[in-house]
Amino acid sequence: NIMLVDDGRKAVIMDFGISGVADESESDELKAVSAATGESASVDDTGGKEVDWDVTSAGMGTPKYMPPEQWTKRGYGPPSDIYSLGAIVFECLTGRPVFGAGSMYVLLNAHLNEAPPRLRSIDPSIPKDIDEAVDKALAKDPANRFRRAEDFAEAITGLSKFRRWIPFMIRAMALAVVLGLLTFGVIKIQRAITIEIMRPSVSRLAELIARGVDPAMLESIHTEEDMNRREFTEIRDYLRVQADSNPEVKYVYILRSVEPPANWEFVVDKDDPGADGGAPPGEEYNEDFPGMNVALSMGVRASDQDFVSDDWGLLLSGYAPIGSETGAGGYILGVDVDNSTLVWFQRVVIAGGVVSWISLVILFISVERRRQAKERLRRRVAADS
Repeated sequence: NIMLVDDGRKAVIMDFGISGVADESESDELKAVSAATGESASVDDTGGKEVDWDVTSAGMGTPKYMPPEQWTKRGYGPPSDIYSLGAIVFECLTGRPVFGAGSMYVLLNAHLNEAPPRLRSIDPSIPKDIDEAVDKALAKDPANRFRRAEDFAEAITGLSKFRRWIPFMIRAMALAVVLGLLTFGVIKIQRAITIEIMRPSVSRLAELIARGVDPAMLESIHTEEDMNRREFTEIRDYLRVQADSNPEVKYVYILRSVEPPANWEFVVDKDDPGADGGAPPGEEYNEDFPGMNVALSMGVRASDQDFVSDDWGLLLSGYAPIGSETGAGGYILGVDVDNSTLVWFQRVVIAGGVVSWISLVILFISVERRRQAKERLRRRVAADS
């Protein structure tokens, strides 16, 4: 007995166990059918009359929902309930029972020997997955049905297909993590090697350029108006020549140490204000990298420990003091070197990792689909046999 309710559960089974109790004794009518069919049947003899099988009991259940083994009293168990549930779902979706009303013998023969009609043969709009799930639930052999009602429910809702792909998705995610870590590791190693190679060269280049700057000329440059002074023009032109002579150099600039909070201000920049990175004299520079302080306070060349990313790529900076003055009011020259080679390498490695992951995912999908196709074929063969 299944009742429709309006409390969120939609449908509720009202009782259990009555059919099981009724099965313990076989009526005289069942014995008569057994003699006529050669099987141990469990139906009431209606004498060939048309019967409303919605309400008429056949010894131990409602006939139109009874599985073959319940008619013949062979191996009745949980798979039998799957069959009955499949028959109920069939009727809910089509508005008609799996096997229509008729005499007891007609219904008995249908459940024992006739293949149930496919849902899509009655209503083509029914999804294929639901059609296949109900057909499996109505299999004659209990071994070919769903083992659990939960499996049947998942097949109807599509969760079973999703769950079949869960192991694949886990493997794909694990592969993505492995490839990601491998890619990250390769980039980090290459980055570390490149930094160790470049740091001495960058700091040495800063020192060489700084030697060509007269610190006395810097004392007359403080504001943007000083850009018209001869001292500014000469130093700026010198910085531009040095940058042009070293194509890997992105920026060359001279900074003056000032009191906090700014810490630094531009004195001369090879780029004009308004250009990419260009700054006029007196503009504050709020970054304060360790290499800058080493160059100023200790009077030696220094460099950053790692690349700095900006809109133009990866930069590694070197610094050198200008003249012998250190401490407040001292000057340093900074050189930012663009490492386009490392940027290119990173892009190649990342692209290679992505392509490898996509290729392996496609391969896994192909293998998984083939495996599932073989599994469906195996089940179909088992059902036919």
